[in-house]
Amino acid sequence: MKIFTLLLSWLLPVQLLAQAFIYPSGTLRNEKGEPFDASVYPRVLFYDTEAEAKEDYERLNAKPPKQPLTDHVVEVDEAGYFAIEDGVSEAGWLIFFVDNGTPKLEKINGRKKIDVKMSGAINLKGVTIDHTRPDKPVEIVPVVFDKWIRMQNMIPVPQEMAQSNYRLIFQPYLLEYADGKNADTIEWCRPVVADGSEFHATQKRRMGFDMRNDKLNNYLSPENLASGNMVMWRDSVEMPNPRSGKYRVFGITNMEDYSSTVYYDNYVMVRGLRRPLKYLEVAPCTVDLDPMKQNPNTGKYLYVRNPQKESHSSDNELHLTFLYNSPQLDPVNPKNEQEMNLLISSLTEVFRTKGASVREVRFVGISSPEGSYQGNISLSRARIATVKNAVVSRLSAMGRANFVAPEEAGVAPWDSVVPLLQKMGYYETARKVEEICNSTTNHDMRSNRIAALDDYESVVKSVFPQLRKVTCHCRFEIFRKPTDKEILQSYNTDPAYHNGTVEVPLYEYGRLFELLKDSVPVREMEALYKRALDLSFKLKRPWHLPANLLATSYLQRDTVDLNVLRPFLDFKGKINQYSDLKNMEELWANQMLMYMKAYEGDTARFMAQELEKAADVDIDNYDLPLSFANQAEFQTNQRVLTTLLNSSPQNKVVMFLAMSDDSYDQSALEAWKDLDQSKAVTWYLRSVIESRIDPECENEEGHEALLRCRELDERFYEESEFDADLSGHLVSFAKGPWLAKQKSAQ
Repeated sequence: MKIFTLLLSWLLPVQLLAQAFIYPSGTLRNEKGEPFDASVYPRVLFYDTEAEAKEDYERLNAKPPKQPLTDHVVEVDEAGYFAIEDGVSEAGWLIFFVDNGTPKLEKINGRKKIDVKMSGAINLKGVTIDHTRPDKPVEIVPVVFDKWIRMQNMIPVPQEMAQSNYRLIFQPYLLEYADGKNADTIEWCRPVVADGSEFHATQKRRMGFDMRNDKLNNYLSPENLASGNMVMWRDSVEMPNPRSGKYRVFGITNMEDYSSTVYYDNYVMVRGLRRPLKYLEVAPCTVDLDPMKQNPNTGKYLYVRNPQKESHSSDNELHLTFLYNSPQLDPVNPKNEQEMNLLISSLTEVFRTKGASVREVRFVGISSPEGSYQGNISLSRARIATVKNAVVSRLSAMGRANFVAPEEAGVAPWDSVVPLLQKMGYYETARKVEEICNSTTNHDMRSNRIAALDDYESVVKSVFPQLRKVTCHCRFEIFRKPTDKEILQSYNTDPAYHNGTVEVPLYEYGRLFELLKDSVPVREMEALYKRALDLSFKLKRPWHLPANLLATSYLQRDTVDLNVLRPFLDFKGKINQYSDLKNMEELWANQMLMYMKAYEGDTARFMAQELEKAADVDIDNYDLPLSFANQAEFQTNQRVLTTLLNSSPQNKVVMFLAMSDDSYDQSALEAWKDLDQSKAVTWYLRSVIESRIDPECENEEGHEALLRCRELDERFYEESEFDADLSGHLVSFAKGPWLAKQKSAQ
């Protein structure tokens, strides 16, 4: 099979090369047998393969039509004659096409002469076009309002098209370039229609006097299709993804008579959006809550959560030595006294803590496994009693009164001897002990067999002291603030505490916000804010602090979530600071920023107005872009402008560029000198300024700024292609050197 596949791969190219090429010719005319007018550009596209032909056929049939991929095109002369002089495969395909006509796909099938008739535009009766096309509307810069593009333009009616029996249809449509290259048609905009003086009456008769059959009648302009007239078009289109900004508006002009289309053209109406506010830095403008803020009426803290009664525990493992086979502590070992002193000190601290309630002090004693099991249990109990009596005798009266001490005696299993022997290097002895343990589960039988080993006395018994221990486990409830050290220790060592799988008290969340804010990643802090916020709602005690911290963190990394602060705001009421903690001005201001980030300008402006009305709010204390419906509003709101100008050097430049008055462009240029020259956005703003000052952009500063911006960050290449704030001359000029540099780099 592999040999067959290999042979096939060799033979196929030979067969293709062996195909005969022919040089077909023929005519392309309309259904009446008349040649098409040169204004509709009749042509023939030729292909060697069916796949290539059908791909271009689908492109030409698209709405709107797309440019064919092939460059194998021959034109049809005035008499409708064509000839393919370069040659094409005898099994090839042809596409016959005229502007605004329906393309026709033909298989050559060895034919040398091919005559085709097809529908499409016909000769203009009595009108000499001489390849002149109607004047196009000029490109416009739309007004961007929140999520909407608002556009208007005048559609010119050239003299050669001002026929009484013609209809002009202008159809705009919005494209979004998701990846900067491939476009999707987002919406067909509102069309505008203009009729010649006789078109409407004749159309009315043709439609049986029922104009409801004319689907375009609702879009009819009051302007007649007369020479020199300008037909007004205006529309508003919603952008589904306003943050991307990669939008263009195209317009289709279609001129028709009663039976066919006589002219078609498709051109750019809006090359991009003009939006300098996209580069407004919001991060310096967010408003933080003061964690220690107090209610002036009650003196209580507004945001700090009180500590709750919590259950704590401590374990003290005592490394005590006892006399052999005896419950008495070894009096010769000084470490016994040190261990007991540490235990007494630990318990005394708990008993003396204000609000502490000791629930249990449990002693667990473990003996080594040599000897009988019951004898070892009795020995463990006796040793526990020794330690317990020593502890009780040294505690204060308060400690003895709270002392509840259950006991738990046990014997270390023989299995635990094996790893200790291995750790000490006695692998052969460990193997023998393990074999005995695997042969029986009876403790006493294991003891007898292991005691019979040759190295029992010299080796096995050496590990027994490590197995003899007494553990004191203290469990208590305490009403006090956990120390920062305790909170951090729990967060860093307890996975359940760290991940929030156990309920962490709100007070401790508040301390973690402060303790971790400069030492852990932003996303980790946001997870803490989110857990604290969710818990506060679960406990029916909604907490403003984590909500605002989460919102400001989102804003600082350019993320939008309108639902974080919404539960704390009442849009029906006025701002009040303290009555029910609704509509606190800090949260109100940050939510307003969220709406601006989400391009919900109407809501943001309402919030700005309410904030400004609040008697106890001094807006000058906030670095906030409070209100902007359009560029004109910036001129009237000088307080806001001043605040924003001072919020950051970049914001000063952006705010000057947002003004509708050209006199601010020079101010933007002066402010630009204070920006960080190593940042790509700095040089992008410089190219915008140069485009404003010199729309023809003949100065070298604009060219160099855009090229330098693209060198620092290649993403600005795509950005500039869709920015109407950049001169088209500048973009075209900078495109050549950029593409040449990219090609040489490859």
